[in-house]
Amino acid sequence: MTDIQFSKYARSLIGQIVTWKGKIINISKNQFNSNYIVKISTNKTNNFNVQFDVSESQAFRLKKNVDYYFTGTIKYIIITVDSFNIENNIEINGKKTKCQTVAYEGKTIIFQNKYIIKNPTIRKNISIIIILENVNFE
Repeated sequence: MTDIQFSKYARSLIGQIVTWKGKIINISKNQFNSNYIVKISTNKTNNFNVQFDVSESQAFRLKKNVDYYFTGTIKYIIITVDSFNIENNIEINGKKTKCQTVAYEGKTIIFQNKYIIKNPTIRKNISIIIILENVNFE
């Protein structure tokens, strides 16, 4: 699926009611209102991919690293690129080296402000975070 196809698909999910099972990764105070933000992982990683607000009383009843079933309405979906991994090694002064990205523009990487690598192989680390509203726990 291309980026634009995925964006269109993600927009079509807004308003859908979902029921999922996930482990609470963390709960923190929402800076913008009196609620608390629950971050949940619905996969086997410790990276959250679903978040929603709950009241203070709900927040203090929930336990970290515990699986819960929850139902909510998809409010919006955030797609972010966390980082880029450079998959090819480069040679500098006759030595093979792993490349650390300093600046990335289009198809050029500037390494240590002096080495330029054209057309590198790059893998994006993409995160998809689903924001829910009207959430209930089972």
